Amino acid sequence: MSNAKTVFLTGVTGYVGGTYLQQLLNSPNPPSQITCLVRSPEKVKPLDAIPTVKAVVGDHAEYDLLTELAETHDITIESAESDNQKMMDALLRGMEKRHEKGLETIFIHTSGTGELADDARGEYASEVTYTDGEARPPHVLHINSLPDTAFHRKVDLSIIEADKKGWCRSYIIFPGTIWGKGTGSLFGSGISNPYSKQIPMAVQASLDRGRAGMIGKGLNYWVHVHIDDVGSHFALVYDAALFDKGPHGELGYYLCSAGEYQLLRATIAIGEVMQKHGWSKVAEPDSFAEAELDKYFSGFAKSPGGHKYYPGTNSRAESAQAKKLGWKPEHEDVDEFYQYCRDETERIGAKGAPFW
Repeated sequence: MSNAKTVFLTGVTGYVGGTYLQQLLNSPNPPSQITCLVRSPEKVKPLDAIPTVKAVVGDHAEYDLLTELAETHDITIESAESDNQKMMDALLRGMEKRHEKGLETIFIHTSGTGELADDARGEYASEVTYTDGEARPPHVLHINSLPDTAFHRKVDLSIIEADKKGWCRSYIIFPGTIWGKGTGSLFGSGISNPYSKQIPMAVQASLDRGRAGMIGKGLNYWVHVHIDDVGSHFALVYDAALFDKGPHGELGYYLCSAGEYQLLRATIAIGEVMQKHGWSKVAEPDSFAEAELDKYFSGFAKSPGGHKYYPGTNSRAESAQAKKLGWKPEHEDVDEFYQYCRDETERIGAKGAPFW
C-alpha cells in the first residue's frame, strides 16, 4: 500500500475520535485526506477549514453511505460504536468491495476492555488478568479465551472474520476507563467533546440519589488510561498498521491500560466531594438498590453481553502488544485518577440539578 493514503474516520466529534484526528494531523506519516462523518451540519465548516480534512454529513444508520466511504478509502478508523453490528456490517461490505477490486484496506476499530468484564457485581476482585501477549495460566489469559458472548465480542469477531477473508488488515484497540480532559484545538474550538462518559456517569448517578453509590461492595477493579495516553497508543498502532509491523486479525488486539483502580476507592473520592459541598450527608458510599440499577445502568443491557451490573464488573488487562511497539503511558499513578474523580464531581455538581 502506498504511503499516500486516505482515511475515513468516524466519531470525530467525540472524546476518542477527536483525539485520533489530532494524532493523524500531527503524524509523521499523515494521510493525504481524512474524511470525517458527522451528524451535525454545523461541524462541517470548522472541519473543512483544517487542511486535508473533509466532513461528510450522515449518521451510523445510513448504511449505503458507510459502505461507500469504507470502499473509497485506504484506511477506515472507527471510534464511535463498539456494539453496532449493522453499522459494522456496512463498513465491512465496503472493504469487501475494495478486496474484489484488488485493493488493500487497513481497519482500526475501537472496542473496549468492557469485553473482559465478569459478573462480580462488586463482590470481589478477580484474580484473572487478560493479555494481548503471551498467556500465563491460570491468572493471565489471552483475550482470545473469552467466550463469543462477551460484551463487544460479537462485533469484534465479525472484524476478525473479515481479516481472515482478506477484506482488510484489522487492528482492534481496547481502552479501559478513559479519563482526563481532552486538550488541543479540536476540543478548544468545540468541534470535539472534551469529556469522558464512564466516571461522569457514576458521578451523575451519585448526585441524583444524594449519596455516592456503587455496585455491591465495590471490590471490583478496572483498568484506567488517560485520554492523552490513548492518543499516543493510537499513534503507535496506526504506524504499525500503516507499515504492517504489528499483528493483525486474530492476534491484532491492542489493549490500552496504564493502571488499575478499585471502584470502591473511586466512589469514596466522589463521596468526599459530595459531603464537602453538602450534596450528601456522608462521604461513605452505599450500594445501589435494584430499582436504582434499573434507572441508571439498564442501558448496558441493550448490548449483547451487557447487563445493569456492568459497573460492578472486573476488567483487568495488560498492554503487552502496545508496550512492544514502544508505548509508555505518562499517567499511571492511580492517585491522579482518584483526584480526577474528585475534580469531575466538582465540575458536574457545580452545574446543579437535574443530574440525570
